[in-house]
Amino acid sequence: MRSSFPLGRVFGIRIGVHATFVLILIWFGWLGWQHGGMNSAMWALALVLVLFTCVVLHELGHSVAAKFFGIEVHSITLLPIGGVAAMKAIPEEPHKELIIAVAGPMVNVVIVAVLVLAVGGMPGWADMPVLPGTVGELANHILLANIVLVIFNMIPAFPMDGGRVLRSMLASVIPYGSATAWATGIGQFLSVAFFVMGFWITPLLMIIAVFVFLGAESENRMVRMKDSLRDVHAGDIMMTDYAAVSPDDTLRICLDYYYRRRQEDFPVFVDGGMIGLLPRRIWQEALHRHGEKARVEDHMLRRFVSLHPDTVLASAFQDILAMNQGVYPVMEHGQMRGFITPEYVSRHLTFLQGARHRNRQFDHNDSKTERPSRFSIDLG
Repeated sequence: MRSSFPLGRVFGIRIGVHATFVLILIWFGWLGWQHGGMNSAMWALALVLVLFTCVVLHELGHSVAAKFFGIEVHSITLLPIGGVAAMKAIPEEPHKELIIAVAGPMVNVVIVAVLVLAVGGMPGWADMPVLPGTVGELANHILLANIVLVIFNMIPAFPMDGGRVLRSMLASVIPYGSATAWATGIGQFLSVAFFVMGFWITPLLMIIAVFVFLGAESENRMVRMKDSLRDVHAGDIMMTDYAAVSPDDTLRICLDYYYRRRQEDFPVFVDGGMIGLLPRRIWQEALHRHGEKARVEDHMLRRFVSLHPDTVLASAFQDILAMNQGVYPVMEHGQMRGFITPEYVSRHLTFLQGARHRNRQFDHNDSKTERPSRFSIDLG
């Protein structure tokens, strides 16, 4: 995640803290200072740091479970509202998502059990000071905070842990896309409720509500895209009419092809063989910095990812977006057959969605003609 600072690695997973995390440290330090001066400020900061250590352990629970199923975990980032584990993919198998989702809260359950044994019982809410002033009081605060984390995270508000548990259970009886749509709807309904409650409880709940709402919509959109691309191969939508450039050409030729052919990305060929790639973002930046006489050879990509014509785009699209290569040649037997870009894929998705919408309207009109409703309202 951008604007984050590395803290180290655990199990090969990069642990980082987002720059905005300092805001919560300042806020809690100020609250402690207002409450009881420097001593209270230090205890308040200790509370935040230990609590977010529990959050890291929570995210590590998710991450270790994901790695057990062979899913790559890139990083864990601490934000003011909690932690985010960046995984390469979310498994579509319901039992795997269920185990990964539950693994995080189970870490908090273990922390609660250990602290109950350490402090000799469950503390009461009424006996809790506003801020801890001793190690024992700090332990009680962390114990109750972990109970809250378990309860809050298991609320079925997708894409929170409880929402993922809900989707996994739904996906065991209905298609994955439909399960995601249902979980998204429930999650967004609850996020609106969170937002309204935030007016009376804390503005932090309103911020969490916004993240939940947008996160649910984003993941639902990705699942819909993957469903639409499930039967689409790279060879189905690749661009086959393209101009190639040579390493000795200047960037002027890219500009000419851009204006004459509207082509933005270029394969680099020598003697009929492809040796490089020149995406739009690279040659346009080089043109700006070095001018039209700069040579293609000095700026082309010599190492790049290619696709096979039979590559299913549903499985590759997320990687295509993440790698940010810009253009992907479609290769077969060492020969380039064409190329695709994320823009081509997006256009194809738009076409598919438009076609499905028209089909639904057509089917709906047919159904009204063949099987008219028993009750109707004429508005015209």
